Amino acid sequence: MKLFRAIGCLLLVVLVTTGCSRMEPTDLTAPTGGTGIPTPLAGTGSGFSNPLWEGADPYVIRHDGRYLFTHCDGHNSIYVSESQTLADRGPMTLAYRFPAGQWNSSLVWGPAALFRWEDGRWYMLYCAADGPDLALNNPNHRLGVLRAISDDPLGPYEDLTADAPLNSGGAWAIAAQPFQDFEGNWYIAWSGWENQDSEFPQNTYIAPMENPWTIGDRVMISTPDRIWERSIQPVQEGHMVLRREDRLLMFYSADASWTDNYSLGMLVYSGGDILDPASWVKHPQPVFYRTEKVRGPGGPAIVQSPDGTEDWLLYHAAQWPGSGWRRYVSAVRFTWDASGFPDFGDPVPYGQRMELPSGDPGLLPVDLYDCTWSSDRWFDWTTYGGEWTLSGGGTGRRYVLKGAETTAKSLVRSAVYRDLAMQCTVTLTSREAGTDAGLVFRATQPHVGQNGLHGYYVALDAGSGIVTLYRKTGRRAVELGSGPMTLDRFVEYRIGVEAEGPTIRIFVEDMANPLFEVEDPVYREGAIGVCARGQGADWKQLESRSLD
Repeated sequence: MKLFRAIGCLLLVVLVTTGCSRMEPTDLTAPTGGTGIPTPLAGTGSGFSNPLWEGADPYVIRHDGRYLFTHCDGHNSIYVSESQTLADRGPMTLAYRFPAGQWNSSLVWGPAALFRWEDGRWYMLYCAADGPDLALNNPNHRLGVLRAISDDPLGPYEDLTADAPLNSGGAWAIAAQPFQDFEGNWYIAWSGWENQDSEFPQNTYIAPMENPWTIGDRVMISTPDRIWERSIQPVQEGHMVLRREDRLLMFYSADASWTDNYSLGMLVYSGGDILDPASWVKHPQPVFYRTEKVRGPGGPAIVQSPDGTEDWLLYHAAQWPGSGWRRYVSAVRFTWDASGFPDFGDPVPYGQRMELPSGDPGLLPVDLYDCTWSSDRWFDWTTYGGEWTLSGGGTGRRYVLKGAETTAKSLVRSAVYRDLAMQCTVTLTSREAGTDAGLVFRATQPHVGQNGLHGYYVALDAGSGIVTLYRKTGRRAVELGSGPMTLDRFVEYRIGVEAEGPTIRIFVEDMANPLFEVEDPVYREGAIGVCARGQGADWKQLESRSLD
């Protein structure tokens, strides 16, 4: 019962997120079965669930037995990461940060297309503008290209277009993607305006590539003329080109990205001159569309499983109905029909367990999660509801939830433990009965919703003066045990957990003697995080380590 004394190191946990504030809507969990209690996983390597992480416009390829991901922060930086599993991006490495005062100093948007050219070097296509003001600077978006300084795809990179962007016809351009035809000739596809002042529609353009930094004149091969491409605004963007057997398929996002109507369209190369618009045939209907549980799927990226036997689609979708540009990245396995076209099916509901890609080991348990904060560590955390921010500095730095109408939580999905010891300082902001805040552990299948995870939640409730341990099963919470504790607002309380097999001990303030102890065998392993219900709260000085 004195295991906390051996933890030793102080871990500072914070998160910076952007976007509008919004509390969570109806619970979107998949059913858990007849008993309402899910079957515990044998290990996190045996399954995963959507969403994968917060963000948009995923890009992923496989190289040297690993997944490679890129991420644009929307401001001035591009990151690259590698991972053994599709369920986690892995640690982000800064590939390039754009200096101020250039044509590409800000509004760096994804996807950043990572590819290897014929010279064996790694390149990355990007789009950027000359300042951070969306209304003022967005019209100045243009395309550029980075090149890795060494043969490492993680970088660092140099900007080959620092002085001038790629040739996009003198007009707005975003989301460039390279591809090859069946003869090995290279092309570039992107979303652009007809001229600098047109704004809409966003058309599909392609151009031949002489090399990654030199492209020919553009040709418009498609425009958003179907009702499902223009119900809010006429948009084709976020292209991804797939060459499979004797087909060349171009997928794109259609309609307004900030609405629930976002979907995926498809263009099919029918032969002839690839630069002739008549050589491309548009599929009459979207190939991937919203459901009642997942809205606005777009931003396609396609990758194979580690053993090459399965095809997977990565995409982003709204965090909840009407969430605008607050989006999650998700994945779904797809098949091919008899005609050689993809059958993506429907987006998989958030929180629904799926089998991992064939040959994918999944998330593996860790020994320690050490989050001494730096600018790239916020990528570790995924939020589910609420508006989160960071305040203070040094050991007093706090991870703040501004408020929560129902429940908001944030998890480090890669910090997977079996037996663990965990501590954190928690400060409440409400004495209202039925509101609380605390820690989450052994969590899987997280998503937006009051009980949107499978795992444990230890909660401090100042209104009732009780500390309670809950088992959350996706749709409901089951109270496992509790203990009395005098609690107040705006007071720091040190809360701790020890979980060894089915034995769970809860500590508050006194880390040598548990407030109470329970036995529960349902959840054996999972991620850690923080959670609050019905109030704002803040956390600091998180410590966690394995007891295995």
